[in-house]
Amino acid sequence: MLPPEPRLQVSAPKDLKQYKAAQEEILNNYGWVDQKAGIVRIPIDRAMDILVQKGLQVRGATPAKRGVLKTSEHR
Repeated sequence: MLPPEPRLQVSAPKDLKQYKAAQEEILNNYGWVDQKAGIVRIPIDRAMDILVQKGLQVRGATPAKRGVLKTSEHR
């Protein structure tokens, strides 16, 4: 049973530590986002490696100009 409102934070440092640990777990590990739909999350470092290898597709370009923006092109 929850205490009556307002529900105050009892231990902000502990809560922040738990929050940061949960975020690190999400950012640095593989996991299911939606298993039925086959959607997974990948570690952020792996996602950045893939982006560097494959480049970034340019949005909004006309079909004739549509292409992939390589990381070296935008520097």
